Order: sequence, then C-alpha cells, then structure tokens
Amino acid sequence: MTIRQIIDKLKSMKPWHFLWITVVLAEIFTLPANVLQSYLWWGFISPDLLIIGAIDAFFVAAVVAPIAIYFLKKTDEIRRTNERLRQEIDGRGRAEEELESEKLFTEHALDALKELFFVLDFEGRFLRWNQALKTISGYSGDEIASMKPTDFFPPEEAPRIIRAIRMALKDGYSDIEANFLTKDQRLIPYYLTGSRLEDMDGKVVGICGVGTDISERRLMEVLLRESEVKFRDMAERAMVGIYLIQDEIFRYVNPMLAQIFGYAVEELIDKEGPEYLVLPEDWPIVRDNLRKRISGKIESVHYSFRGIKKDRETIYVEVHGSRTTYKARPAVIGTLLDITERKQAEEQLSRQMQKLSSLHSIDLAITSSLDLRVTLKIFLEHVVTQLQVDAANVLLLNPHNRTLEYAARQGFHTDALKHSHLRLGEGYAGVAALENRIVSIPDLREKNDLFNRAPFLKDEDFIAYYGVPLVAKGHVKGVLELFHRTPLAPDEEWFEFLDGLALQGAIAIDNNALFNDLE
Repeated sequence: MTIRQIIDKLKSMKPWHFLWITVVLAEIFTLPANVLQSYLWWGFISPDLLIIGAIDAFFVAAVVAPIAIYFLKKTDEIRRTNERLRQEIDGRGRAEEELESEKLFTEHALDALKELFFVLDFEGRFLRWNQALKTISGYSGDEIASMKPTDFFPPEEAPRIIRAIRMALKDGYSDIEANFLTKDQRLIPYYLTGSRLEDMDGKVVGICGVGTDISERRLMEVLLRESEVKFRDMAERAMVGIYLIQDEIFRYVNPMLAQIFGYAVEELIDKEGPEYLVLPEDWPIVRDNLRKRISGKIESVHYSFRGIKKDRETIYVEVHGSRTTYKARPAVIGTLLDITERKQAEEQLSRQMQKLSSLHSIDLAITSSLDLRVTLKIFLEHVVTQLQVDAANVLLLNPHNRTLEYAARQGFHTDALKHSHLRLGEGYAGVAALENRIVSIPDLREKNDLFNRAPFLKDEDFIAYYGVPLVAKGHVKGVLELFHRTPLAPDEEWFEFLDGLALQGAIAIDNNALFNDLE
C-alpha cells in the first residue's frame, strides 16, 4: 500500500476511529518510554512499573478511549442534529416570511381593485373583503364583519340576493344585477358574481364574490333607449322607408316602408328579408351590395332596383344604405324611396322623345324624297317600332274609282294583303275609310271577314287588328292597317301617338299627290 493510499484511507476514517487509534498508539509508545526512563534514573527496570504501565495502557486504550469516543460521537450527533434543526428553523422562517409576503401581496392586489371583493363562509358571514368594499359602502372593517350580505341591498332586493347566494353554493356560480346600498343610503347599480369555494377535500366552505359598478353602463343604456325612442319616433313619422337589415333579415322597418310594399310592419320584422321584396332578376345586385357593406368593403351605397309588392305589382325603389352595428354585430341601415312614378315619368319622357324623333324622321323623309314608296317604307318602320306592333301596311285611296289599293307594308311573313283591292265600305279598311273612323278588332280569330279577303292571313297568326283612316285637309287619302300576334291593350298615349303618325302618313301621301298633279 502506498503512502497516498494510506493518507486517503486515513481521510475516510471517522473522527472517533482516528482518535482511538491515536490513543492506542500513544499508549504503546508511552510504555517503553516509561521503562527506559526508570532504567536511566534508577538503574534498573521495576516489575511493578511494567505492570502499572501495562495496566495504564490497557485501561486508557480499552476504557478511557471508548468512553471519549462515545462522548465524541454523541457530541457530533448533537452537533449535526442542531445543524439540521437550525436549517429547518431557517427554512420554516423563510417559508413563513414568503407566506407573509404572499399574503401582503394578495391583500395589496385585492385592495388595488376598483371592484368589490369579498369572501363569505358557508353561513353567509364575511371572512374577507378588500378596501373597495369599505370605501364604497362607507362601513368600517369591524362593521362589515358583523353584517350580512343582504344588509348591503334594499329590503325588496334581499330575496334575489339570497337566491343568488344559494345558487352559487349549489351550482358553483351565479350572477346578478342589483342596487348596492351604502351607509349614507345611496343606491349604486352593481353586477355581482359569486363562485363556490371548496377545501382540499372538496368540502364547500363558502363563496368568493366580485362586484362591478355598472352605473356608466346603466346610463348608456338609458341614453341608448332614449335615442332609440327618438329614432323610432322620427322613423315612424318619416315619409320615406327606413330599414335595418342583419343576417339578411329585417330587424326593423318603419310603417312607410311596409306601406310602400303593401305589408304590415309585423309581417316583415324578424320574419322576412330583403330578398322577399326584390324582383328575382335584381336580387343578385341587391345581395352583392348588402354583402359588401356587411364585410366592410364599402361603407355606403346609393342605387335603385325593382321591388315586388304584396299584390305582386312591380315597383321601382331607390335606396341609400350604409354599414352600422346592431347588438355588437354588423348590419345595414338605410332609407328607401318609391320612385315608380318618377321612373314612369322618365320612361314616358323617353318614349315621347323617341316619338318626336320618329315624327321628325318621317318629316325628313317627306321633305327629302319624292318617291312615295321610300317615304312609306320609313313611315311603316317607325309605326311598327313606336307602336310596338308586329306588322303594318298602307292602302292608298284611288280617287278615280274610289278603291283602296296596296302601297307598302312592314313585318309580314307571307304575301298576305299584298294584292289588296277594296271598295269603300268593303272590309275593315273600307269601313275605316268610308266612315272616317278607327276600326278595332281585338281578336281576329272570332271574325272570318278579313281571312275571306286574304286567306294567307291565317298563316300570319294575327290576333289584334286596327284600321286607321289617313286624312289630310279633310279628305281620306288611304288607310293604315296595324296587326299584332298577341292581344293588344293600348292606352290613351298610344292612341294619341297613333293619331300623330296617321296625320304624318296622310301628309306624305297628299304631298306626293300634289307633286304628281304638278307634273
């Protein structure tokens, strides 16, 4: 074994083992020293000294050393126990300090809250509360400790408070809006929530509650209700339709909008959507505009479309709509005008402009052409277009033999009436010329007279017929015949324009006759 190993072995020994070895070695070396000392001093070795030295060495090594080692071990154990206790005490002290620090932090955090915080035991007694409860209620901590939860609310609200507490204990949670009663008898609206508290074994021990002042919210609700009342009052009296759409359903319509479409307000609100009132052909445009505003792509829009009334009548409406928020969700609000009359006036004006343009074109044809066939061709094209009939022809009155003869036609599929030759009073055209009046036949299928005159007319499938005398300077110059393959229901405007066209046709024929007479 090397010296290094011996040193390592000694280092690994217990202190008392090292002490015992040291004592034994000391006694072993002490005995020979005592013997040598007696020899040097006295000149001989005493047997008694050897015996006493041996007994001393044995006693020290066998008795004194173990006793010393025992007490040394105990002392070491006590030292280590004390050290462990000291560490435990220090650890417990730190834990208590940390616990106290956490407690102070929690109290400060709860006291920093503007909301009320409180803890009730299973019997409803206050166990803990924050500074806000004392400040807002006006009660001291000692007063709160002796109070019941219902003492903070008006007597009429006490039953609701008790039910809320019982619900929290039973179901684990409850909430309620109530008026908080302060010490100076002020009432403050609060929203209160309560959660059940349980111990480590799951046993219910009480309730933890939080209260939030909702005075501002209540004020906003009052202002909102007042605003809604004002809006509804204005909307109810408005002379335009007003609507609110959400999820493609009417959430509000005013009486005027319902009236425009022929419904009662109750028939539309929360029951029908805009698609129900829009002509199917126009719905894609309306739907697209609604979705763009809901998605936020556009904020507002102004356009018109065709609507359907309850009696299925088609009307024209104009809307101004914009994006809004209703019950915290996007919606569309706007106004609606019935522009049917305006649209009809615009269409009538457009038709009148077209008619004036037609009359002007016929005038140009009369003044710029000496060929009656060209003039009558242009004349009949405008007749068919503006009067919206399928076909028309002109019969000229021969003043010499008093007969009506074919001159021009437009819109026929066959050669029918191309060779017409009628005496005055013969056929519908002859009657119109003879009696100088318009002859109207609503349904040719009930009459065979015209078909007897021209059998080919059956192949044309005409239904409606009008014979109009062409009169210039008080004399009949011919007859304009109109044909349509479906029933006609002309209005007064149609007949007025027919009179104007007939006059233009008569003037064209008369001018041509005058020119021929001059030649």
